[in-house]
Amino acid sequence: RTRWVRAWEAPEMGSNAVGPRVGRRATTLPVLVAFLALAVTSAGSAWADGWPLDGERHGAIDPAPVRLRGTLEARDEPPLPPEGTKYIVLTSESNLGDPDALLPLVLSFRKHHDDATGKVVLLSTASRAKDRTKWTKWADTHGVIVGFVKPPHKQIVIGRFFAYHAYVKRLSTQRPEVTAVAMMDATDVLFQSELMSRVPSDEVAYVLEPRHTTIGQCPVHRRWIEGCAKYGRKVWHRVSPKPRVCAGTVLGGVASVEKFLAAFSAEMTRTDFCNDQGVLNVMVHTGALGESPTLWSHEDGPVLSLNTAEEKDDATRAPTAPVLHFGHSSAWA
Repeated sequence: RTRWVRAWEAPEMGSNAVGPRVGRRATTLPVLVAFLALAVTSAGSAWADGWPLDGERHGAIDPAPVRLRGTLEARDEPPLPPEGTKYIVLTSESNLGDPDALLPLVLSFRKHHDDATGKVVLLSTASRAKDRTKWTKWADTHGVIVGFVKPPHKQIVIGRFFAYHAYVKRLSTQRPEVTAVAMMDATDVLFQSELMSRVPSDEVAYVLEPRHTTIGQCPVHRRWIEGCAKYGRKVWHRVSPKPRVCAGTVLGGVASVEKFLAAFSAEMTRTDFCNDQGVLNVMVHTGALGESPTLWSHEDGPVLSLNTAEEKDDATRAPTAPVLHFGHSSAWA
């Protein structure tokens, strides 16, 4: 079986870049299957007739302020990138353990983007002094900006979007030169070429999973959506014929991403924190995020979502796609 590890080993990067350790604890491609820490979560199983997805659907775009537990105080705000930064990759971690699990993302991004204009920003939920020290030293070594957050939900796959929203709002007012933000999973994304200049500056791009399986054909998506009390069977049937949208890679211009995160975090709150990808699919496919959202297909888009991909379909394109998102699949290791 072909190994894609050559795409990121020993990259040539800026003077601050440090390659992964070698030896027994080396961070190689097995890291790409350690992403199970970003496991899915689903909410209650009660069924409801669904949510007003027509005339009232845009009410979430400018939500009234919501007081959430764990909201950051000003002194806790994560640091912003240096002035002159144009591109930001936002990622997150909670109790990950070994920071080197992020090296495929960090090193591959730095290999293909200029350090002067592109930065990886990590938002961590670490609260103990020794853990914060560990992450800070690691971030300094690898040119990463790290900040510590207390999102309103303990599961990072949900809480991250609230932390992202607060951060992007600050970017929009204090770093207006930032043109694109990519929100990406931490341990299962690999850059193979430059991407950020392709990100639309005035909209959000959503990444589709392979077309061979629709939402209706996926039992996991059914559980996420039909099992969400605020959606239930009616909403599930409405979106069943649609393609699956991945919540682990969402990209766009700063103003558009801020608007998306306002709507998305408000809907997550309204659903009592149903699964993030289930909520995202409902919003994308019912017009809650705009009537004609930008969808990057798996088959010809710049991000190859490999979670449920079949090797026979993607073996040719995988070595050259700008970004690989491995998801829960170990087949590509």
